[in-house]
Amino acid sequence: MSKNAITNYLKALYTEEASKGYVSTGSLARRLKVSTATASVMLRRLETDGVVRRLHRGSVSLTPKGRASAERIVRKHRLVETFLYEVLGYSLEELHPEAAALEAVVSDRLEERIDTYLGYPERDPHGHRIPPTRQRRRKATKAAESLPSKSDSTITSQAGLAFASNEIGRTGDRSSSRRGFCSGPPTGLKAKGGGPYRRLDAVSEGSVVRVSELDDEEEDAVSRLVTLGILPNRRFRITHIEPYGGPVWLEGDGGMIPLARGLAQRVRVEVLSKEVSSKNQALAHRLPEAGRRNPRR
Repeated sequence: MSKNAITNYLKALYTEEASKGYVSTGSLARRLKVSTATASVMLRRLETDGVVRRLHRGSVSLTPKGRASAERIVRKHRLVETFLYEVLGYSLEELHPEAAALEAVVSDRLEERIDTYLGYPERDPHGHRIPPTRQRRRKATKAAESLPSKSDSTITSQAGLAFASNEIGRTGDRSSSRRGFCSGPPTGLKAKGGGPYRRLDAVSEGSVVRVSELDDEEEDAVSRLVTLGILPNRRFRITHIEPYGGPVWLEGDGGMIPLARGLAQRVRVEVLSKEVSSKNQALAHRLPEAGRRNPRR
């Protein structure tokens, strides 16, 4: 089993688990573009090594050992992406393959220097959280323990706010010119309302959403999303979702955007509101007839 193969599997496992809480063999195979049989063989090897554990038939999750290893790899990858974007001017669609080639040669010392130079970023340019170091996790835990003992829920809430205030305050002005949309919520916090971020195509019509993350696996898909203006921290209203796999219509500052369902599946969002106003209902009725379902004859 090559080191490069292990690295790719750990990154894919970490990404899939972060979005769903578990990893199915099928979804892992699709992400890595390998057969289900190949993915199954590799998962059995990783299970033997204590990296993953079986949950139920066809799905696994990372063990504490596996998650720690994956976080070290993912942290370097996303810091390199942020450095390439912020300092060297790479475009969003160029980042993932370039960082994948460089991450293996980034030493712990260089990783620390990059992190400091960038002002301790919380998220990469695609909106993905950058795993914090163990030292920063311990500081957050100590901050939570030092808060007044009111109730467990109050302590958890205050700890999150304190950590957010601390981390945002440490982000320097150096990155604000190009990476302003990456600051986002503090690492580890969930979307508003307590739930995880959701795929854009799974959100109901009339919802107001904020883009949280872009799937960076496919360069062409990222390039198309950038062209359409679908970027982290931008807000949109979902005015209409075409049936039978048709596009998702978004209303943004630049007007209406018909987003192909395949692209919508690559965007994760935070739902801010589910209110449907009369204005949005009117907009849905004014969509081009060619893009709407044919009326009953």
